[in-house]
Amino acid sequence: MNCTVMLAMELSEVEIDADQLSTNFVTSESRLEGNVILRHQGMVLRCGLAEIFPKSETNNSPRYELSKQLALVQETTEYSLSAQAGQAIYLPTQDQLTLIEKVYFQYNQATDGFLIEAENLQIILKEGTVSQLISSGAPSRFSQTVSDKTVVIEAKGIKWDTDTLIATLEEASLDDGATTFSASMIEYNTATGAISAQGRGDDRPKYRFNSATEKQEDDDNDT
Repeated sequence: MNCTVMLAMELSEVEIDADQLSTNFVTSESRLEGNVILRHQGMVLRCGLAEIFPKSETNNSPRYELSKQLALVQETTEYSLSAQAGQAIYLPTQDQLTLIEKVYFQYNQATDGFLIEAENLQIILKEGTVSQLISSGAPSRFSQTVSDKTVVIEAKGIKWDTDTLIATLEEASLDDGATTFSASMIEYNTATGAISAQGRGDDRPKYRFNSATEKQEDDDNDT
């Protein structure tokens, strides 16, 4: 058995289908289970459970709570993305999708892409496409390969903007194999690989160049 729910929204429609559906015709709250698929604005979310809470006196906007092996994909003319997480909260009329618990988010464009691993990741949409990414919770991890060099950044928080292609990283440390770098605030351009940092006092940017000689000495000492 397969059930489909179509809910009219302010700008478009959210479509969900699942193996099982239960609903309350008084409150319009619904619960879908088993191979749940949500489609909206080019996004496809798959999970095992979805609960729908319509707009009401106590709920400012329609809310979709999804869980159980959550997976997300979206392909546009500009990018493709895929993600896994433990849970998600989708507010379609506010253009917000929040991924929660062990988030693994991969974003790819024609010539580059990056990976974000975080406890929570908020996706801000604009006309159906990603506008901003904001991580929070446990320390986040950002990684990208540029010109055959892998850059790994660990930070307290990450904010990436599609207009500037700049990731702003709070209390961050960067390692690209040849250098290590840390600062209270780092700005990293995901298109060019350019880095800028700022801080004061003990939080001033700290930089170290790891030469091939130093690396070889470390390897010799390990043997």
